[in-house]
Amino acid sequence: MATLVIVLVTLSACEAASPARLKRSESVIVVVANRLLFSDLNDPQLPAVQKMLRMGAIGLISPNCAGPKTEASVILTANAGSPSRGGSYIRDLYHTSESLPNGENAADAYFARTGRRAPQDAAVFLGLAPALRDAFKQNYLPGSLGCIGDSLQRAGIRTLAAGNADTQRGADRSAAALVMNSAGIVDDGKLIAEPTADAVIDSFRVNGDGRYVGVIHFGLPAQLDDCKLAMTDAAFARHKSNCMRDLDDLLDELISKAKNTTIVLVSFSPPNSPNWDQMTPVVIYPSAKPGLLITSATRSTGIVAASDFAPSLLKILDVSSEKEMLGRAAEVVSSSRGAEKLTDIGLRVATNHRLLLPLGVGLAVICAISFTSAACVIAFSVKPSQRIKKAILNALVVAACAPAALYLAPLAPIGYATYLLGAVGFLIILSALSMAIGKALQRRYDTTKAHALPVAAAYAITALIIIIDSATGGTLGKFNGISSYYISAMRFHGIGNEYAGALISTAALTALYFKKSRWMAALIGIITIVTLGMGFLGSNYGGVIVAVIVFALVWVALQRGRYGGWQVAAAYGAGFGAVALFAILDWALAGRAGSHAAQATGLAGRLGGSYIWSLAIRKMIFNLRLTFSVKGISVLCAFVPFLTLWFWGVKGKLSASLVKNPQMLAGTKAILAGAVAAFLFNDSGIVFAITMIAMTVLMLLYFLIEEVADVTNSSP
Repeated sequence: MATLVIVLVTLSACEAASPARLKRSESVIVVVANRLLFSDLNDPQLPAVQKMLRMGAIGLISPNCAGPKTEASVILTANAGSPSRGGSYIRDLYHTSESLPNGENAADAYFARTGRRAPQDAAVFLGLAPALRDAFKQNYLPGSLGCIGDSLQRAGIRTLAAGNADTQRGADRSAAALVMNSAGIVDDGKLIAEPTADAVIDSFRVNGDGRYVGVIHFGLPAQLDDCKLAMTDAAFARHKSNCMRDLDDLLDELISKAKNTTIVLVSFSPPNSPNWDQMTPVVIYPSAKPGLLITSATRSTGIVAASDFAPSLLKILDVSSEKEMLGRAAEVVSSSRGAEKLTDIGLRVATNHRLLLPLGVGLAVICAISFTSAACVIAFSVKPSQRIKKAILNALVVAACAPAALYLAPLAPIGYATYLLGAVGFLIILSALSMAIGKALQRRYDTTKAHALPVAAAYAITALIIIIDSATGGTLGKFNGISSYYISAMRFHGIGNEYAGALISTAALTALYFKKSRWMAALIGIITIVTLGMGFLGSNYGGVIVAVIVFALVWVALQRGRYGGWQVAAAYGAGFGAVALFAILDWALAGRAGSHAAQATGLAGRLGGSYIWSLAIRKMIFNLRLTFSVKGISVLCAFVPFLTLWFWGVKGKLSASLVKNPQMLAGTKAILAGAVAAFLFNDSGIVFAITMIAMTVLMLLYFLIEEVADVTNSSP
């Protein structure tokens, strides 16, 4: 297996080396058309847009802002090049000569709020003070407001903004914030009138005095979306069609008249809905190599993060990006079916996001029913019939196979029904396979010494699937419903906490079966730790801590059958040491293109240890808040009957049973010790810890049910 993993890693690394850089340009015009989806652009009735899709670099934007997903937060994230949080104040940009609704002059208002004088004809950001306060609250992030504008200013490149999405309810000039500097200034602001290509280009030529970055706020889609509920569907469709034709005409004029200029068409927010469950398009035209966008931050072909906008724009202009930016410059991967692939990705991501709650609830129901029924038999010393015993054991095997089935579900065709059918189909196949392997192993071993073999088989299969997928790019991990991250944008590569918990617990419980071949158990541990620790594989450094703790204690358990407090402390220390080594290695190999731990290594060198401490505190607070949230308490309440039975009648019988098997007893305690670390040192650590505990408890319940059945069958 190790040889297979090495080969797959090599192939994956070769594939990742193929992207080409974006085409360099003297100037850039960014057309911001918010509230549009890729399906709106992929229309043969829009010839200019179709030309840009064919000859440009295209992708979907993951909204990796801080806090709740909002249009304001995503735009400020694009401006800063790092996850940021914004509010409605982002709309408050005005030309210095404009009068505010209260009659105050915009330039005077800017001076009153900031103490600075604005240049003549500039656009000024009157929401600078609350924006800076929101940025200051995120003390764990190194990014700063206005990074992109400051970089352009130092390079002597002017910034210009035109257009708006104003409505009767108020002004909206949020797109201009894309290129403002840290003082909230855009060099030239034509924000009042609806922009035409001629007017914009002439303004850029007259005032630009050389290189420029211009933002055109094409506000019609946003204005129309705000009025949608007041229209019939037919009226909205007609207005939407006219709106898209106007956008196509604007782009056609820009393409023909803005020579030696890169044109970027982008939407930073989907249409209004209760949930942000869609990704939005970005098109960069022209491109020396037409295809799909990718960045070293997302490591996913066709996907860029909102924080990648600033470094990508600066890369086009050949301007160095700020060191504080966490985003990475986009590159292009050739693709003959780019539009079709983006459509597929968008649909799959939306499907995953909408199915997340139903899948989570379904998985919890399966576990709650199977766990509680098994606990009832054990706690009340029930002697079940052969049929009932078999039903309970089969239910536990199905629950054991559920994580692997959901992991494989992306292999099914895209769509809600097909995804669910695929998950059910894989669940049936994996359950049958695990039971067959368990029976085959039982023929070779005395059943009184080899309990829970079907579950052990299911766990070995689960760990193997996750490891192989990680070694080959992690496609299944990225697109399965439980750990899909493109909308939540918590991470962009590697193994999420949901499946890191599944990998560590299943691999560790599998390793406990190699009592006579401890080096095989050690090999399983090493492969698991490397998979989680290498930047181009798992990139889950909280998972590395947990894995080192668990497998170090499992090794001691297999050697001695027990361990003490000092060995647990040593395992924790080894876990932190392993994270440091992997992070330094990733930083040395990949630098700023490395994973989040490599980035943290570089940032800690500049910002000091306080950055690491603030990051750790944030994770702990997040876990506590999630645990005691309504959703967290609801999930825990579903397991109250099982927990009552566990502490009342199951725990004592388990301890008595495992006295004969000290390695298993100590090994399961090792997983619990790791679960404590998982809760403390990971985002969504409660999910990580519960996954580990659930997988362990499941095997122990199967073990006890089998033992009850053995006693029943052996009694006269």
